[in-house]
Amino acid sequence: MQELPPEAAFRAAPFLPRYCGKFLQRKYFVAGPPVCGDFFAILQEMRRPGKGGATKHTMNTKTYPRTNDRRTIYLNTVIDNPYIEVGDYTIYNDFVHDPCDFEKNNVLYHYPVNGDRLKIGKFCSIACGAKFLFTSGNHSLKSLSDYAFPIFFDEWGLDAKNIRDAWDNKGDTVIGNDVWIGRESIIMPGVKISDGAIIAAYSVVVKDVPAYTVYGGNPARFIKERFDTELKDLLLRYQWWNLEPEKLVEILPLLCDPDLEKLRHFLREQYRLTKRRTADCPPSISLRLPCPEHLNLRFVRIPVDAFRLHDELLTPVKRKRPLVFLIDAQR
Repeated sequence: MQELPPEAAFRAAPFLPRYCGKFLQRKYFVAGPPVCGDFFAILQEMRRPGKGGATKHTMNTKTYPRTNDRRTIYLNTVIDNPYIEVGDYTIYNDFVHDPCDFEKNNVLYHYPVNGDRLKIGKFCSIACGAKFLFTSGNHSLKSLSDYAFPIFFDEWGLDAKNIRDAWDNKGDTVIGNDVWIGRESIIMPGVKISDGAIIAAYSVVVKDVPAYTVYGGNPARFIKERFDTELKDLLLRYQWWNLEPEKLVEILPLLCDPDLEKLRHFLREQYRLTKRRTADCPPSISLRLPCPEHLNLRFVRIPVDAFRLHDELLTPVKRKRPLVFLIDAQR
């Protein structure tokens, strides 16, 4: 029996369940009827409830967050593809198709041969029909012809190892935390959408989207900032989506309150307390330096306050006097 070469795996991928990519990458997919039978038995096992790869390390373990609602799911509980990462409590709603088929219906041209990933953060809201397109769906713009000759290597006598030359690699697609993606929006390959951004319905996102902004249109363009600079900076520092559920429940009234001044006051206080705790116990850096020859020591160790190191050493223009550190000489 012989392992299928990468180009054969690439041709087979569209006709197999999407989550079989992990087995293709790990070379479990081999030629020969006996082994293929075992392979598809493994795939059937993977389809059983509770076998999704994301359910083992998530805070939300149930698929449907609302009783008697089968159109909204916690997305990470149905993802099996190792090239797709979804954070806790991110939801997907689909009233046209089964939302559990997100990998098949919404993640397109995502073949293992390219190795690019889809990374979605926590607490995102993805509306019905939103699509994520990947590099393998593109055609190369670097050559004279945009026809995908390298894909049809056997037809044109080309080297199968160069199959990736058929497209321009755009890299991973990354969606931040607390991002809302509107209905039937299309996210193009390699796009980065930062925390708190909103994508209007039916948009085509072709470039990166900054945090806490609203983008929309085809191609998607900047519409407005959601918050002023100070509040946006406080939110990005606080990162409420990384709180433990118990702590998150305590501040939910603030997160859902339209009075942003209350939220601003709370975040300012949290930032002030964080700075105070850090100042009370500043991080230290131990500099291990060669000892001068006239001292009978192997080395000297200099404990340095990290904040002082930054203020004094990295910004010497502001310093008007020589910098002196106490040296703890150790034999």
